[in-house]
Amino acid sequence: MIIRSIKPFDSDYLKGIGILIIMLHNYFHILNNAPGENEFNFSWQHTLNFLENLYSMPLDIARQFFSYFGHFGVVLFIFLSGYGLARKYSSEHAMPDYMDFILGRLRKLYPVLFFAIAFLFVYKAAIVLLRPGAAIDLIQFVEEAALKLTLLANLVPGQGFTVSGPWWFFSLLFQLYLLAPLVLRLPKKWLLAIIGFSWAVQLVILVAAPAYMEYARLNFIGHMPEFYLGIYFAKYNSVKIRNGWLALIGLLFIASWFNQYIWITANVLAALLMLAAYNPIIPKPDSLLTKFFLFFGRNSLYFFTVHGLCRAPFVPMGNVSVSGSVGAAVLYLLVVTVLSLVFKYLVTTITSFGRPVNASL
Repeated sequence: MIIRSIKPFDSDYLKGIGILIIMLHNYFHILNNAPGENEFNFSWQHTLNFLENLYSMPLDIARQFFSYFGHFGVVLFIFLSGYGLARKYSSEHAMPDYMDFILGRLRKLYPVLFFAIAFLFVYKAAIVLLRPGAAIDLIQFVEEAALKLTLLANLVPGQGFTVSGPWWFFSLLFQLYLLAPLVLRLPKKWLLAIIGFSWAVQLVILVAAPAYMEYARLNFIGHMPEFYLGIYFAKYNSVKIRNGWLALIGLLFIASWFNQYIWITANVLAALLMLAAYNPIIPKPDSLLTKFFLFFGRNSLYFFTVHGLCRAPFVPMGNVSVSGSVGAAVLYLLVVTVLSLVFKYLVTTITSFGRPVNASL
């Protein structure tokens, strides 16, 4: 199979798929009877739960599938981020000064995160004023939010999932951006060496200090492989993967559900399989499905920022029944869409006086 190059159109399309997977994952995996996922740590029990639940309740496939596999949507974004940066700063484009590069990345991410925290603080403060007995610690919120705004929260044990659980990704992305200018010009073989180095470090942690595995997977060391795989692929116009190798990748991915050592490589395996699955798809620009995915992809930054704050009200309905979980997920996505567009309007109005901005994550 020859995997074609990823154009900006393809990237937006894939990001649309990715952000929908992420939003559904972050909803379904907090419901009752969710199997769990092998994202930050590996557990046989999560795999057994997934298989047992599918066998006993096949109609509950949406909850089981998105809960167990949905975190790979993040992997897709990390791969596309590395790929996009390498394409942008290819030999035909000048690589900016290191600080100019970092400031450019911050100008895209920081206003969205800052205003999300500011609006959330106003919301929580209003609840405290209107309901003095509400169990909200504003001082704790301010402390956690201040740390989150440094984009270094993941480096502090126990702080990765504060304020809004999915926001751990902001710190990870910033760490990868800090490293990106140092490796974008490296030869291909060095990129493969870095991927191998990251796997080796994770293997050592898994064997010698498994309690720190979550910490590693929250930070850059756990996601360098798919990020640098994106940079590696960007150095080619197309990449040929023999069908035999593709079959082996699929088998290894399945094996990663059951073996903690193979699990270390699962993010790269998943990225390769997602690329292979997308490769034969040629989206029609005028089709409703294409416009649907492009809409979510081109606004993924706002959807990502908002969605984690909207889950809780839909949990009771989602726990009632299988059909209730699906119906609640649809309502949840509708509410997230409305609030994300409102949030986008407020942020762009405040920061750019309504001028259109690139809103993809």
